[in-house]
Amino acid sequence: MSEENKQLDIEFARLLERARLISDDVGDEVEQILADADQHVMDSTETKDLLDRVITAVRRHQTAAGLEPIDSAKADALVAELLGTRERLESSGSVNEPPLTRLQLIEFNGTKNRPVQPTAVFHTREVPLNEGYVRARDINLWDSNARIEIHLQQFQRKHGRRPNPQELLDIMFSHLKLEGVTQDDQFKIPALARSIAANGIRKPPIVSLDGRLLDGNRRVAACYYILNSEEFTSSQKKRVEYVLVWQLTEHATPSDEEAIIVSLNFEDDHKQAWPEYVKARKVYEEWQGAITLEPTSNVRRQAAIKRDISSRFALGFDTSIVTRYIKMVEAAQEFEDHHIVDRKRDQYAVKHKAAEYFQYFDELTKGTGPGGVAYELNRQPELKGVVFELLYGDKLKNWKQVRDLRWVVDNADARELLVKAAATECGTPEELEDVQETVESALALGRVHRAEERLLGSNQRIESFVTWLLNLPLSAFADPNQIKPANLGRLQAALKLVDSVVASEVSPVSKGDDGMKSTAVAGN
Repeated sequence: MSEENKQLDIEFARLLERARLISDDVGDEVEQILADADQHVMDSTETKDLLDRVITAVRRHQTAAGLEPIDSAKADALVAELLGTRERLESSGSVNEPPLTRLQLIEFNGTKNRPVQPTAVFHTREVPLNEGYVRARDINLWDSNARIEIHLQQFQRKHGRRPNPQELLDIMFSHLKLEGVTQDDQFKIPALARSIAANGIRKPPIVSLDGRLLDGNRRVAACYYILNSEEFTSSQKKRVEYVLVWQLTEHATPSDEEAIIVSLNFEDDHKQAWPEYVKARKVYEEWQGAITLEPTSNVRRQAAIKRDISSRFALGFDTSIVTRYIKMVEAAQEFEDHHIVDRKRDQYAVKHKAAEYFQYFDELTKGTGPGGVAYELNRQPELKGVVFELLYGDKLKNWKQVRDLRWVVDNADARELLVKAAATECGTPEELEDVQETVESALALGRVHRAEERLLGSNQRIESFVTWLLNLPLSAFADPNQIKPANLGRLQAALKLVDSVVASEVSPVSKGDDGMKSTAVAGN
């Protein structure tokens, strides 16, 4: 977007905001008129014609019949402002373009400003750049970044203007809620901030001569996050107070800017992140080393160790990821021991398989209380060995199946099917598919058995409650020391709900004396 259109955009946003103050009908029509003209740079004549259309629309709404009453004073003020805008355009011949303000690079920590060598290449084009430091707070986020284009359009429609720098930050931080945005952390700024706090900015943001960001919106937003958050130490804040940037020279052309944007947003740098298996083992090794040095450390000290490890690996202040990695690696080691020590399989083949199915170990370690996967499998270690066999043989279709293993533990028929599947050799894809179906049948059998148990449990609970309720003296309902009024209200609401549901299912004949007595109690 040119500077000329930016100024028009600001002017029209102000007009739209005032139009909405008159009425939504006026605002909607003005917005449509402005949207129709938002496709190209307008000269003063075109802008005058556009403003004439807006004035005509406002006056038509002033006199139209059958519409909600319009504040004439506000409408007249808007018309006067539009006429004033038109006069300024007519007198100047065009929208004045503000003078270019150059963002000055500074020397920092003894580092002098210098050209980037060798000359950087973007999308097959050599683009000369200078390297130097600027204050992070002097860099404004790129308000034309395609990454947040929908958010910007949505904001402008709602507020009649473009967001200011702080509102842009709020959008990036997901602090400013917009309808339809369901992710709480859409741009993953906190995670990036923790990485930068630990390691600094690895890749310099790229700015134009006047300081417009061409690349690095998230990195700069992360610096602001660090500077404004109590999560980070003073030394970490100091690390991002000044940022090394690459800046275009005064000879840069729009084609240079376009090449940078295309290269850094469309072309893949082909970097492959470490597998989670590898990262988790690194964390686990640090944990084991620390515990070896402090074998008698208490719970509080162990929590402090985990916080230190989490900070060292840029995992954030919350230690949940460290704890999760420790549990997953311990489960993976149990898997490896089963196959290498007990089954005498090649250790490297086993380790590759553990890496392939590493996410499954997250599910296997969840639920340490009764009914949880980890708890139930630990009750029957031989079944855990069966699960390890299924994993090694690629016989589980997805990690979600791991969750249903807990329903198999107490079901002999389902366990038998799993044992059969684990022992079956699969030489062809068709044989593997058959075994996978057997596994799914075992899990389905466990789920059905669980549903039956829950139904039986419901019957038992209802029978016990009804027996207790019918034996309760009626005087108890009138004594607030025995039954709180609030609980009486909840009981009455529950009985009414149940009555509305089961009235058509229970015939009057089948109720008998108990049904009559129950009705009497409910009425009291």
